[in-house]
Amino acid sequence: MSNWTLIKRIWEFAKPFRKTIGIIFICILLTSVIEAVNTYFLSNIFDVIQKHSNDPQYMTTALMFAALAGIGVVIRILVYRFQGNLEIRKLDIVASNHLNHYSIAKYFNFSNGQHINEHSGVKQNIITSGFQSVQGQIQMFVYHLFPAVANFIVSIFMLFTISSYIGFSYLFISFLFFWGVYKFNTYLQPKLREVRDARNHTARTISELYRFVFLIKNEVAEKKSLKDLDDVQDGHQSAYQRTWIPGNNWLTVIRISTAGFRYLTILFAVYLLFQGHITAGSIFLIFTWSQNFIMSLWMITDMQKQFITDKINIEKYFELLEIKPDVEEIENPISENITGDIEFDNVEFSYPQRKKNHSDKNEDELQPEMVLKGVSFKIKRGEKVAFVGESGSGKSTIANLIRRAFDPQSGKITINNNNLKDLELKSFLKKIGSVDQEVNLFDKSIRENISYGTEKLLTDEELNKISKMARIDAFYKKLEHGWDTIVGERGAKVSGGEKQRIGIARALAKNPEILIFDEATSALDTVSERVVQKSIDAVSKGKTSVIIAHRLSTVKNCDKIFVLKQGELLAEGTHDYLLENCEYYKELVKHQLTNKVTENE
Repeated sequence: MSNWTLIKRIWEFAKPFRKTIGIIFICILLTSVIEAVNTYFLSNIFDVIQKHSNDPQYMTTALMFAALAGIGVVIRILVYRFQGNLEIRKLDIVASNHLNHYSIAKYFNFSNGQHINEHSGVKQNIITSGFQSVQGQIQMFVYHLFPAVANFIVSIFMLFTISSYIGFSYLFISFLFFWGVYKFNTYLQPKLREVRDARNHTARTISELYRFVFLIKNEVAEKKSLKDLDDVQDGHQSAYQRTWIPGNNWLTVIRISTAGFRYLTILFAVYLLFQGHITAGSIFLIFTWSQNFIMSLWMITDMQKQFITDKINIEKYFELLEIKPDVEEIENPISENITGDIEFDNVEFSYPQRKKNHSDKNEDELQPEMVLKGVSFKIKRGEKVAFVGESGSGKSTIANLIRRAFDPQSGKITINNNNLKDLELKSFLKKIGSVDQEVNLFDKSIRENISYGTEKLLTDEELNKISKMARIDAFYKKLEHGWDTIVGERGAKVSGGEKQRIGIARALAKNPEILIFDEATSALDTVSERVVQKSIDAVSKGKTSVIIAHRLSTVKNCDKIFVLKQGELLAEGTHDYLLENCEYYKELVKHQLTNKVTENE
């Protein structure tokens, strides 16, 4: 992405604030012009002194110029005040909030399948670094680039008014300077991509250390984990040093060259003074505006480092935001009459290729082995069905396909005889209540967690009705604040069984047509499993219920059981029918019974 393209993209992000930014630029330019006028007044004082020494009759003229310069200072301060208040009211936090909202909204547009396939810590780091870099660039333009540009323009103008020779010499050196900055930019960009990749690797590692802290402590792997962290951080530091030490040396050469040029022009100006071509006031102006000119160039070099660093972040950020959701809606999708009839017709599905390492770019290539191979079945509205089979047989994949986390590579899925791809996704998902193996709870109250999928917070009366079906009426009353008790981060302050029942209540609160229980009891002890199973049986009545289960004891009472093996549908029927007619199902039951006896012994 070229620098100009990047600036245009950032300018698009700044659309809500363009008017404010324009006014701020006018304020900055105005203060630079006022400063130029002030220095002109002060230079006249030097000219008066040079011509008339300490002659008292010219004191009034000198004081008048000083007074005019003082009035200019007051005006500048008032302009600064207006500009500062404008930035506080309409730019600072407002811009940050806008960019944050936009980034998370775009993040929500990805399909669940895209979230499943990508590392959440890396995506979060890309988005956070990206929008912070965009925000940083907007602030840098406003608070640094605009003053530097305004200073540069006014400096060149003032130097030309003093002497065309000096003006042209500074204009020439500015061209050399910008050429040097361009070469510097070209040199650094590929190296900065290495730094970015190393930083993302570090972010990925840190994210996992925080998420898996219990595993690390239980395995007494703190030392190993910290060594892994040190290794990736050393790689990041090494890449950073390889990039910026030569870069910093290059900036030093540019600064020495521009500073040396300034003092050469000062020597030339002194020569012109003694030759009678310019006045002492002109020398004062050259001192002042050559310094401002050099400072504006140095400010640009400082910004250049930040600009190209941010550019690498923003490029990756834009790449992520430009990824289209792999689950797309048609124009004018169906949003009415979505019921619980589900049919799979010769569905085949494969997940994206697994990566050998995190630098692999083959996200679009599929695994050669199909997870589902020509699967077909029908579920009638109101039926309670189960999918059973060994791990990797495709059970959870079916649940994700029903929720349209992915689209199958071939075949068709229909809901109430409508192609799933023709349905409005949000309207359809509102008709589905899901309870997964790991129920995600926010660090909020039980009321807020149960009400999360509804338009408003549920009342005590509504919660009491749901609680009986979800079997949470027995424990919530014991809590300190009832429904308004905070459950802690990820539900840390409630037990596993209680989390599952809160999840069931949350699914029920939407009054869904379809309920999906994906291994909802697999992580529970026997007592908790029995309570949660009663909850599932109670809430499934009258609704299309899809149960994904390893434990076959939880699916005996289903209207229909589908048996999967290595992505193929072997058989379907009731528990008793399958025991008589499906050898594989019989083996699964026998195997679980044997394990249960062994555990009891």
